[in-house]
Amino acid sequence: MKTATSITGTFPAIKQIILVLIPLVMIFFITPGAIAQNKLLNYNIMLGNSKIGSINMSKHDSLNLSFIKTSCQAQKRLIFLYTLTEKQEAFFEKGMLVSSHVFRKVNSSVKVDQYTQFSQNYYTVRKGKTSQKVMVKGIFSNQSTLYFAEPVDMKQVYSDVYAAFLNIEKVSDGVYKLILPDGNVNYYYYTNGVCSKVHIERTLFTVEFILVK
Repeated sequence: MKTATSITGTFPAIKQIILVLIPLVMIFFITPGAIAQNKLLNYNIMLGNSKIGSINMSKHDSLNLSFIKTSCQAQKRLIFLYTLTEKQEAFFEKGMLVSSHVFRKVNSSVKVDQYTQFSQNYYTVRKGKTSQKVMVKGIFSNQSTLYFAEPVDMKQVYSDVYAAFLNIEKVSDGVYKLILPDGNVNYYYYTNGVCSKVHIERTLFTVEFILVK
């Protein structure tokens, strides 16, 4: 003869099931908003008062991973029409750069097609059939990260194009100077921790990247 199951006897079992299910349900609903995060930045490229192009940047953060993607296109006529196309990608894990790619083309001529890859205790930079080693244990910021966060207390930042660390100095509140290998400088301006303008001054021209609000 079967003994009927007591209702009070089932409560501990039901309670245990609920305790297991609640965290799973919370993770299911919370994960998309709390763990994954996307940031978008759009800049106009200005030569004097004329817009000559645009830069579109996106940063996707998820758990310990971060992916930054940059797309740039500009046109300028100097007797002939020159079209610059540039794409960059940078992948970080636990805050450290693990791989990046820079591709730059002027009209139909490829000027830069360079990969940086972390392996063991160093980085390998590959350009065409040649490669070189950058003997550092970790890169935690590159030029693309300068757009999404103010480089407070930062002394150097890695350049994926030059495959080298560049010195960066604070000029005043919210203004920083990045020193390039050729002696030229870029100035980064910040508003609420995000880069709102980049001032690029060269011998023959001055260009600014202005954040679109």
